[in-house]
Amino acid sequence: QSGGDLRESGFENISGSQPTPAHDERRIQLRGEVLRTYKERVQRGEVRLRKEVITENQTVSVPVTREEIVIERTPATGQRASGEIGSAEDVRVPLTEERARVEKQPVVTEEVRVGKRAVRDNQQVSDKVRHEELRVEKEGDVNANSEVGGGKRNKPAA
Repeated sequence: QSGGDLRESGFENISGSQPTPAHDERRIQLRGEVLRTYKERVQRGEVRLRKEVITENQTVSVPVTREEIVIERTPATGQRASGEIGSAEDVRVPLTEERARVEKQPVVTEEVRVGKRAVRDNQQVSDKVRHEELRVEKEGDVNANSEVGGGKRNKPAA
């Protein structure tokens, strides 16, 4: 791979486009996937409020008054009568009563307010992510050490 473009192979020369004999160091980038989240607003349902007319029987007790005839008889004192026997003498007494009438009147029985409010929740999202790990394979008598970060050394590869 010394004659081709090292960038296409995943390797990159630190010192520029051509390796120098004194400093022939190359890099390989290890890549990984990370989860990035975003939010979108979608309709999750709908609530419909409507009025429905329900008919039911309702009974109301109403106090009413009626007149009844009261006839009282008392013994006479024996005083002289003012008219002839058999003469027509009628007494009429009109009787009244109260009757309950029903009249329907619409009234407001309840008021309903409808609105929305935002409720904040936390939603857990997960997915599989991939990443690359470095594997060192040696052929022949090679001493290979791996440095991580600021000089921290891992065990030499076997």
